[in-house]
Amino acid sequence: MKKEDYSSPLDIGYCYKKQPAYDFFKRFFDILISLFSLIILSPVFLILMILVKATSKGPIFFKHRRVGKDGKDFYVYKFRTMKYDSRSIEETLTKEEFAEYLIDLKLKEDPRVTKFGRLLRKSSLDELPQLINIIKGDMSLVGPRPILREYELARFGKYQDLLLKVRPGLTGYWGTHGRNDTTYEERIKMELYYVTKRSFWLDTKIFFLTFKAIFTKKGAI
Repeated sequence: MKKEDYSSPLDIGYCYKKQPAYDFFKRFFDILISLFSLIILSPVFLILMILVKATSKGPIFFKHRRVGKDGKDFYVYKFRTMKYDSRSIEETLTKEEFAEYLIDLKLKEDPRVTKFGRLLRKSSLDELPQLINIIKGDMSLVGPRPILREYELARFGKYQDLLLKVRPGLTGYWGTHGRNDTTYEERIKMELYYVTKRSFWLDTKIFFLTFKAIFTKKGAI
């Protein structure tokens, strides 16, 4: 398989091209597939809800504010994988852990994650509630991953507007080409690559590569 060149936004001429037909049918399939998945996976949802509640104190679902298409904020939904704590991230982590987190917005050993939460993250099952985000129109099945306005948006520099031209995705190019095995700078290039090169073929390829990434646990934490 030929490896795509996402080495630099300038090297491959990143620019946004309007695709009305593509956008219409993508939204149609987003709704259709998400509704079907919610119906088929309803028993799995029920089991996971029971296990999250039984293995740690706190709410079943976790919601967090992210920035989406056209710069509009929305709440992304997940099954809760962390210990319930009302304190901010700066208060729950040590100075060393917070400094590590700020580099790539992740921790190799996050002390906040529960034992069952770690299993959910390894399998990506914690992200299933985002099917609701897709139906609501906050997200798409395939797209850049939702980002934090306060910690991540500025890292995209002059390409912020380009990133926000499309809906964030449940899965995406970065999620199937390295995920947490990449640096944040590499992630930025991958996300912008997708925005520029998005197509039905690329979406289909990413959709099926997602299952491979889940089963091989490539890049998962």
